[in-house]
This record gives sequence, structure tokens and C-alpha cells, in this order.
Amino acid sequence: EPPLERLAAEMDLQARFDSGVQQPLDDMLKVAQARRQELARLKQEAEDREGQIVALNGEVKRLEDRLGGVSQERIALQRRVDAQARLRANLTTVETTFQPEEARVSRTGDDITISLLGISFPVGKSTIDASNEALMAKVRDSLALFPVTSIVVEGHTDSQGSDSANLILSQDRADAVKQYLVANFGIDQEKITSIGYGETRPVASNDTADGRARNRRIDLVIRIDQAQAAQ
Repeated sequence: EPPLERLAAEMDLQARFDSGVQQPLDDMLKVAQARRQELARLKQEAEDREGQIVALNGEVKRLEDRLGGVSQERIALQRRVDAQARLRANLTTVETTFQPEEARVSRTGDDITISLLGISFPVGKSTIDASNEALMAKVRDSLALFPVTSIVVEGHTDSQGSDSANLILSQDRADAVKQYLVANFGIDQEKITSIGYGETRPVASNDTADGRARNRRIDLVIRIDQAQAAQ
């Protein structure tokens, strides 16, 4: 049972052996299948992105053959290709910047989300103390890779405590991170907003300590203006 309990904890499950090991095994199998499907989806998304770049390059080549030289249309397309390539390269850099326990990086369309799992606050408070300096330095370096952006700071909590208290706490923490980015990184205050979601958007089960720790996070949603980035 102890090995199964450790494996279940890694999957954010709470293993119960009241009726034997079959139910925990079935639960873990469901989680494994769901994660395999998510991996397949992400792989397909990456292939689709690669296909978009290939298609854009093909369009550039067709225009070049048809027009016989440089044109404004060709230049605009090439800039789009270059912008997509830069975005992918920068995303890879950000992904390798953080340790798994510090942050998780994901992309949806042209939005990049850095989920700061490693940021710590005193219990029930929104103070960003010196223990977060190393993590925030990595955030600074990551944001520097995306200069043509706006940023949404999202605050999230676990389910401990009341809904209203968690909502207020998540907003206070999101506001604190926003002010930190403005004051310490020189980010334009007009390009950054903050919002608290309380416990309403969990990414893991609140039944385990590890799951609750993952739910207590700050998400930095980087919204890239591809039109400006391609200029």
C-alpha cells in the first residue's frame, strides 16, 4: 500500500484501501489515461503550430516565384514567420528557466501562462518577502523576452477557508504581484491588470496537501500582440 499511496499522491489522488487496492488502481488508471490524452493534445497543437510555419514559408515561396523578387506582401509574411519562430524559441527558453516546483509554463494561442507555484506568502497575507527574490528574478528575465505584450496577473487559492475570504485574498495577492512588477521591473502600469479568482479555478485536487499547494498560485498570462511583434 505505501508505494501505491506515493504514486497516488504524485497524481493528486488520495488513495483509500477500505475496499482493497482495485479502486485506487482504477482511479490512477483514469488519471494516467487523462494525462496521456492531454499529452497527445499538446503534441498535436505543437504539430499544428509547426504546420502553420511551414504553410507561411510556402506562401512566401509562392509569392517570391510569382512576383520575382521582394514585395511588401512578402516582407509582411516573412515578418509573421519570424515572429512565430521567435515566439516558439522564447517559449522554450522560459520553459527551461523554471524548475518544476517553481512554475509551469503553457501556451494557448498567442497567450503564454506562467503559473507561479513556488511563490510564497505568509498565511492569510499578500506580502512578497525576500524569500521570493530568486523566483521573481526568473520572472523578470522571462518577461523581458516578450516586450510587445500586456499582462494579466491572476490570483488563486485552495479551498481552505470561506469563499469570500479566499476571493479577497486572491485579489490582494494578485494586486501585490502587479505592484511588484511595476515597481521592480519597470513594467508599464497601463499594460498590466490583476484579478483574483479565489478557489474557483483549481488545477489539482484540494483533498491532498500537494494539490492544495498547487492551487495556491499566481498565474501570469502574457498576451502577445502578434501584429506589433511582427513589425
